[in-house]
Amino acid sequence: MHKSYCETPARLKKNDVTCHAELEAIRIAVRKLGIINLSGCILYSTHEPCGMCSYAIRFYKIKKVVYLHTTKYLGGVSSSLPLLVINEVPPHLNDAPIIVQLEM
Repeated sequence: MHKSYCETPARLKKNDVTCHAELEAIRIAVRKLGIINLSGCILYSTHEPCGMCSYAIRFYKIKKVVYLHTTKYLGGVSSSLPLLVINEVPPHLNDAPIIVQLEM
C-alpha cells in the first residue's frame, strides 16, 4: 500500500495532522536557535511544502526551499494557491523564498 505524504512519523506518533516534516524542522530550529527570524536558513524537503507549511516558511522568513517531488493539489509552488511564490500575501509575511526543485 502506498504511504500517504501526510503519514509522517511525527504525525502518526503524535496523532497531529500539523506535524509535517517542514513544520517539525521549523519548530526545532526556532527552539534551538532561540529566534523566529530564520532568514539565514535553508529548508530541505523530499516533497513540495503544502499550503500550511508554505505559510510557516514565509512567516519565519526562511530564505530558500529545496525539494524533490511536487505535491499534487496542495503544493505551495504548483497548486492553484502557490503561497510560496505569489506576491499577494498579508504584509506580515516575508518575500517569497528562493525555490529549487531537484531533479532525479
